[in-house]
Amino acid sequence: MNVFLERVKQLQASQNITQKELSDITGVSINTIRGWFSKDVIPDVFYAVKIAKALNTTVEYLVIGELFNPDDFKLYKEKYYSLVAQVQSFIDKVKLD
Repeated sequence: MNVFLERVKQLQASQNITQKELSDITGVSINTIRGWFSKDVIPDVFYAVKIAKALNTTVEYLVIGELFNPDDFKLYKEKYYSLVAQVQSFIDKVKLD
C-alpha cells in the first residue's frame, strides 16, 4: 500500500473513523474510497485536501509524513539563495579565467 493510503488508514484507526464515515464526512462516495484502497491509488489533490481536513491533518503529512513548518521554508529559501550566489560567483570566476 502506498504511503498516502497507509497514513490515511493509520489516522482512521487512531480516530475510529471507518471508510463509510470518511465518505460521509468528505462527500466522496464509499465506492471511490474503496477503489483507492483496492487499486492502491493516490487520490487527486482535490480529494486529498478533503481527506486531510476530515482527518484533522494536512496533505503534506499524508504525502511526505511531515507537517509543514513555515520556518523550514525560510531556512531552505536562505540556503537556496546562498547556493545560487555561490554558483554565480563560480561562473563569474570561470568566465574571467
